[in-house]
Amino acid sequence: MNFLHSVVRSLTKEIDFWMSHDQKDLCGKITLISLLHQGSYLPEARVLAVELAGVLSKHPDGLNPGFHMPVATHIHRHMFVRSTFYYSEALALSHPRLCGALVGEVVRVFQILSPSNIRIILQCLLPWIRGFGKLTVLLRDHLEPEEAPDTVLRGLLDLTILCEKNGFGHYLVERLWHELASDYEHATEIARTAVVFFMDTYIRASKGETPDTTVAEGCKEVFTMLQRVELREMMYKILASYLRQYPLDIPGNLRELRARSSVSEPLGPSEHAAMELFAHLAYEGDEAMAVHLPLLLQNLIVFYGPPHLLRDEACGRELLTQIVRSFGIRRGPSTSIQNAAMEFISMDMGHLLDCNAFLDTGIASGDFVRALVTLITVLSYDHPTLQSEWATLAFAWCIKSTDSAIVMLSIRLFVLLAESIDLSRLRQMTQLMLNAISMEQDERVLAFLESFVWLADKDYVGEGGHAFIALVGIMALSQARIDHFHAAGRAVLAVLKRSKQSNEVAAK
Repeated sequence: MNFLHSVVRSLTKEIDFWMSHDQKDLCGKITLISLLHQGSYLPEARVLAVELAGVLSKHPDGLNPGFHMPVATHIHRHMFVRSTFYYSEALALSHPRLCGALVGEVVRVFQILSPSNIRIILQCLLPWIRGFGKLTVLLRDHLEPEEAPDTVLRGLLDLTILCEKNGFGHYLVERLWHELASDYEHATEIARTAVVFFMDTYIRASKGETPDTTVAEGCKEVFTMLQRVELREMMYKILASYLRQYPLDIPGNLRELRARSSVSEPLGPSEHAAMELFAHLAYEGDEAMAVHLPLLLQNLIVFYGPPHLLRDEACGRELLTQIVRSFGIRRGPSTSIQNAAMEFISMDMGHLLDCNAFLDTGIASGDFVRALVTLITVLSYDHPTLQSEWATLAFAWCIKSTDSAIVMLSIRLFVLLAESIDLSRLRQMTQLMLNAISMEQDERVLAFLESFVWLADKDYVGEGGHAFIALVGIMALSQARIDHFHAAGRAVLAVLKRSKQSNEVAAK
């Protein structure tokens, strides 16, 4: 009481002096002090809190709520508490730029607040957070730095961490995140600002020189809360933009498929961070996340699968597990799909990530192929065109990437996933193989030859395709490497065997 009395008397006498020193922070501190004491159990504290708000409202640069506040000591406490919420909402509408300073002050004193004060002050923050989108657009239109939105987001992150640590107020913090997403008019701006900020924060916390696991886990918790509101579709889209992607425009002119030297293209910190966040979010994924399944699975198999380009199998296994649990078990349309998903997790999943999947002769090990078929079956309910979209994506990676490991795995995935392959696609594959021959990229050449062997007896190869594969095999018989020669010979023999069988069927 003595402290509050001294603050009120000092500001009443020297308000001009105090307002000339860091006005925004001072207003944030005074507003918080007033909000904390307007609902006090002590009548004298309630009156002093209202006086404090009154002193601030009378200054030209102060905060005027625009309505009369009760000051009589005989008014019941619940009236003051209700007035507190009105006061906070009025200030949030008239002075949105104060939001960052107010949230920062709440974070600063959070540890010394009682549970009842935490409950009141977090509810008082609701109207301020509701105006976050408007604040972001306001600052952007006035070409001001985005320091204020970042301050608000950082404050909310700190409050999320503090509530998780203290075990109190978590439901109110989640409500704050819901309020953040409730401004549909500025939803795009809110999603962009929030995702970019928390992605940058997560990367610094998890991949920086001095990792901060508390902040990294807090960012994951924030993304989980944003996933539960209407922002999730835009959040997934922005988050997916951090993943490895190549343009999907495939050249129609074979001359554009020029030979290129092999250049390593490792996964960057932001790409790896996005995969970790998707692994955390996947279990609560819905149809909005299902749209990104082809890109997620392509990144997962290429970077966390058999080649082990990024030696972090734990992340890949976690992401694949949560995807199947969500879309195969939690959202599975039938018992058979749910059972297949559970069997995939317990038995087949390891085959997709097995580093020996491509060491045997052939396009891939039998276990890898069976696991891939099961995965497509389990996930196709939420994404019926998953297989065809993934195949298109894999072929684009095969063309656009300069990394031999990515090219070799992508061409294998393409022929395994493709539902139909016409003559033009076979010509493109041949041109890519010839480019690899000219650059003496022997392993890449072998991957293409094994792909032709796989396709040699498949029914989904278009008209004239099998004869073309035989010609490619005959041409490749001149290769000096014995494994190239054997693969080319198997392709020719497979086409001849298929032709013989077709003739026998026709004769009957």
